[in-house]
Amino acid sequence: MNIKKLIYFLLLILSTFSFSKIPEYKIFAKAKSEYNHSKFKEAEYFFKIFNQKFSNSGLANSNLQNLYLGKIKIQQHQDKEAIKYLLESPKTDETYYLLGTLYENLKNSKTSFLFYKKSYDNCNDNPKLKEKILKSLSHFDFSYNLLYKAMFDKNFIDFWELSEKNSLIIGNYFFDLNKFSKALYFFSTIQDKKNNILLGKKFFCLKEYQKAITFFKKDTSPENIILIIKSYEKLGEIRKAKYYRTILIKKAPHSEMAASFRFQLYELENNLDYLKYILKSNSKDSIFYSKAVYILSENGVFDFTKKEKQYANLIQDLDEISQINIPEGIKIKLDNYIFPKEDINFKSFLEYKYIVMQKKAS
Repeated sequence: MNIKKLIYFLLLILSTFSFSKIPEYKIFAKAKSEYNHSKFKEAEYFFKIFNQKFSNSGLANSNLQNLYLGKIKIQQHQDKEAIKYLLESPKTDETYYLLGTLYENLKNSKTSFLFYKKSYDNCNDNPKLKEKILKSLSHFDFSYNLLYKAMFDKNFIDFWELSEKNSLIIGNYFFDLNKFSKALYFFSTIQDKKNNILLGKKFFCLKEYQKAITFFKKDTSPENIILIIKSYEKLGEIRKAKYYRTILIKKAPHSEMAASFRFQLYELENNLDYLKYILKSNSKDSIFYSKAVYILSENGVFDFTKKEKQYANLIQDLDEISQINIPEGIKIKLDNYIFPKEDINFKSFLEYKYIVMQKKAS
């Protein structure tokens, strides 16, 4: 890096410190911007300045910068250095996948497979990444190769090669995507006549919902009850679907599943009491908790006007963070802000307003 660039960077950093109340977020955003524009040396420089100047900040303690420093080292073909950073970064499906590729490059097959498997197990809402993970796993295990082909290769026709176990996995994969004709194809290759969930799903795929229910009712596991609810909804029997939702709620009233079903009942009946029950019974860390608080405030149950004035400085910071490209920044800022116990609902209100609503807007 030449002297002119160094002076430019230092001046930019100084101006950032001078005019922003959240300098750590500003410099992080600058570093991320350089990374996104493939300016890896510049990005590394800013991330290292960030680490030096703001090592005690909540943003630094999140270790998010290590994810980007790890990615930079990958671009610089420094695999061992990349691993050091990624092992200290937030544990996500992406992090596990990157570690899998790095250990594979280093010919450490056992560790590589373990990280790919962790990535696959944690990847729920990113189909493109799931495809990449499964393709990588296919290098280690023939069954994963078949899964990859069956799920993502449109020209794959050798379904006869699949074991019943893998047919069930792929059938469930397509069932969860509501691709019932594809799911039925794989289910039909399985001869197990004692698996009530499988038999029920076969009839569900055939749109014979009443027959499906008879099999689902033979087992009162949460998974089966959810399928009973879906079947009754397909039949238009909303009251029965509601009844089985209440059964699930009673089975585990404090669970995330219970919060989800309480919210569904609110949507069906437009009854705010279900949202109030979420606040009484479910974890404050639940997305449904913050959603319930936000909706209740919109309906006049909570009035946060005074709180918004009281926390004006925090809200100003959140507004500023929302303008820069750090989606994780809002949550990090809120998680590191100390709210008194009586203001926890206001924190939930801010979480939903800034994190979830902004995702919808984008």
